[in-house]
Amino acid sequence: MPFDPLPYVIISLATAWLLLLAIWAGLSRWHWFLRAAVVFAALAALYPIRAFEPIVWFAAAMPLTAWLSGVVRRRCQPQAGQPQAREPQASSGGKQRPGSRYSLQFSLADLFLMTVLAGLISALGAGVWRERVALDWRTGGIVLCCVVVAQLCLLVTLTRGWPRVLVALGIPAAIGAASFLYAWLLYDSSIGQGFYYYADFRHRLYFAGLSFGALALVLFVGLLLARSRASSRAMAGGRRRRATVLARISLVFVLLVAFVPLLALYVRMLEGPRAPVEPYVGPNSYSKIQAAIDEAVKLNPSNLSIQDLRRTATAGDVTRLKQLYADLLLVLETPGNIPFDFEQDTRPEYFSGLLADVIKIRSLARMLVAEAASAAASGRVDEASRYSLAAMRLGNTVSRGGLLTHSSVGIAVEGMGSYGIVNVRREISIARAKLLLAALQRIDQSREPFTLTAARDAAFTDQIYNWIPRLQIAIAWYQGSDYAPIVSLVGQRTMPSRDVTLQLLIADLAIRLSHDKYGRAPESLEQLVPEFMAAVPIAPFSGKPVIYRTAGEGWLLYSTGGDGQDDGGHFGNYDEALYQGRSGFDIDLEITNR
Repeated sequence: MPFDPLPYVIISLATAWLLLLAIWAGLSRWHWFLRAAVVFAALAALYPIRAFEPIVWFAAAMPLTAWLSGVVRRRCQPQAGQPQAREPQASSGGKQRPGSRYSLQFSLADLFLMTVLAGLISALGAGVWRERVALDWRTGGIVLCCVVVAQLCLLVTLTRGWPRVLVALGIPAAIGAASFLYAWLLYDSSIGQGFYYYADFRHRLYFAGLSFGALALVLFVGLLLARSRASSRAMAGGRRRRATVLARISLVFVLLVAFVPLLALYVRMLEGPRAPVEPYVGPNSYSKIQAAIDEAVKLNPSNLSIQDLRRTATAGDVTRLKQLYADLLLVLETPGNIPFDFEQDTRPEYFSGLLADVIKIRSLARMLVAEAASAAASGRVDEASRYSLAAMRLGNTVSRGGLLTHSSVGIAVEGMGSYGIVNVRREISIARAKLLLAALQRIDQSREPFTLTAARDAAFTDQIYNWIPRLQIAIAWYQGSDYAPIVSLVGQRTMPSRDVTLQLLIADLAIRLSHDKYGRAPESLEQLVPEFMAAVPIAPFSGKPVIYRTAGEGWLLYSTGGDGQDDGGHFGNYDEALYQGRSGFDIDLEITNR
């Protein structure tokens, strides 16, 4: 995975500003409950957008920050012989209490407010504790970055004049440098994976950050100049008042420029993707398929055909594998689906288990394809089509009910099976062709829509990567565009290639059955409905029926390519017709052999 420091910079900046707010609360003369309420509101505002990491790091760095704030507050007290500042009010009642300035004396109202604050903090902490925050022990390094930021902020409070300004301007640079160094050491964490999942996101965020930052920087420089002019002792009273008003107006304008766009993005991040309503009810055969996969991998780890396995395995293992195949072919006749559970499976560890399952599924697919190739080489083409059909059914099952990763694996497995059927379709018996045509139409009818898979995957990534997908969607909205992750884009490109092969296979088998029954090819595909097909197959790239025309004793059957245009039967390979976006190529069943 390529290195990307952006997520760590964002987390460090958010945590740093929270600590800066905490320092203000420690040094302010406001009522203690109001100061605590401001800090709590800033923390609570992160919870609805699932930005949990800054809350965790704030809590970890807060003890040191509070101690440093106390040190600064004591240093800022008037020394002996200096005029005493006006004492702040010690309680909400407005009466000054006797005793020390720092004596811990609370009224009943203060005790009630403290109870309310403790309850709110406990509720927020419990909510964060229940969430699955993508952290590991190495991410404690970011706390050191936050402590450095807190110390820099304290240095600002101890300086005066232009050094204070220079230190304040140096804080973002220090935060970015520390975050960059930390991210370089920790680029393979789950947070980094979340940003890699949205590869184009960092470019969008850089653009938005530069546009906001450039304008804010110009206004900030103007504010400093106005403030400096307002503080000049050489000014007359009226001119100083006008300059002060100008400085305040500039400050308000800067805040509006900085916070209004941020508020718009925040509002967009409040609502994340929701888990879709699942259409799958009733019994699910996937548990039986999973058990068969586990046993088959143990019996045949090299993914050999049974004929080749006889040379290395025992007779008992070969017999058991043959029976396992027979049972599996029956189970696959009923479409199953991935048993994905949002309550149990929305966790970062799910991907490690998913990778192991993917390896086993592909191993079983290779076994079925090897068995189909062995049967075809021996002249048993009907049996070869059964194993190829089983691979297609396996791929269709894996594509249902899961994530886009499952769908990508299912598409690859189904492509392995369809390739075998394409190669033997002219040689299979008529009885087998009828069964095969009916089975392919059932696969077509049981397809899961891409929108459902994408919605399920979006809800999953929202739970795993928290604020990252939401911020990405908000930035895309700010730029006036729609965005989909790389996996979604790959699915949008590979699903049509899978579907076009199935549609052409259905039409081809129906034409062959009609030719066998009537002695000639049909004039149009509409003549095959409903005797041989439930409906005319639709080309996924154009949304129109696949193209068919007779040519003497034979026929020509194809679909439009990626350009969606009929190019007169000009065929190429997959790379030319699908993936390079070239125009001028159509797709037929022989594309798998080119």
